[in-house]
Amino acid sequence: MKTFDKDGKYNFVDENNVFVGFDSFGQCCERFGYFFSKEIPLEIDTTEDQKSINFKEENYIFDIGFFKEDVGNEYGGFVTFRLFDKNDRKDCIYLNLYNIHEGYYAHGFEMTVSGKNLRSGSI
Repeated sequence: MKTFDKDGKYNFVDENNVFVGFDSFGQCCERFGYFFSKEIPLEIDTTEDQKSINFKEENYIFDIGFFKEDVGNEYGGFVTFRLFDKNDRKDCIYLNLYNIHEGYYAHGFEMTVSGKNLRSGSI
């Protein structure tokens, strides 16, 4: 998998052409971003930026059958995608996209495979 910023999005794409994009255009009064974790978070800490784990990006591919959405409340939420180590499918990590705001701002996300939309929405 590779991670890069382009055209106002955080972008993630694996070797199977699975793509996840997340709007990175910020407004006032919100905290948004992404982080990688070993566990699915139960909630997002609204008081500080989230911390990512370190891992070798090139070893991981998306699990297109897994998606979790926690819309929280009218003030944001998060979505979670799972990635497997392509050499050890028991080893997985989670890509978490989040947005905490005052009730007005949202960030769109999408997951595609070779251009075909699998998931999309906003948080």
